[in-house]
Amino acid sequence: MNNPSIRMYVDENGHETLRGNLENDNNRFLCLTGVIMRLSEHKILEQKLNDLKSQIFGSADIILHRRELISGKPPFEILKDDNIRDNYNSGILKIVSDLQYRVIAILIDKKAHVDKYGILKAHNPYALALEFLMQRYQYWLQEFKIRHLAIFWQNPEAVKKTKSLKKPINFYTKGKDIVIL
Repeated sequence: MNNPSIRMYVDENGHETLRGNLENDNNRFLCLTGVIMRLSEHKILEQKLNDLKSQIFGSADIILHRRELISGKPPFEILKDDNIRDNYNSGILKIVSDLQYRVIAILIDKKAHVDKYGILKAHNPYALALEFLMQRYQYWLQEFKIRHLAIFWQNPEAVKKTKSLKKPINFYTKGKDIVIL
């Protein structure tokens, strides 16, 4: 198999459970987001992000989590300074505006899903989101006649879920070389 030069990096926000208080926005939604980019663009992104993290936080070895960034929890308390926060925000915006990439996001409203199908008949929202994500990825690949692809999950737990959800992946990648990283 050829080494894929294009990858889709996937991350999730929310969880797949259909039980609990789905009226609460923290439980109601599941979003799978895929960012498609050439491997060469990813290397540029990684370098620019590391440079920005080193410049702002003094180290490239931190992970940027939105919740901690917004709340100013360590190591992000430095962002409470308006000037530093403005520099950080400008840096992030410059990085994402200078790169070439596509974003596919699938949002499942679990409350609406359960209301429509009932708790017993509602599909697993993670499997549903993954199927829709792979479908849109396949359409994008077909549009550009790309045959070699790779998918990279940011969350190791998602890989476990994905290995148990091979059906949507196999269906949407028939005839293509695929690497799940």
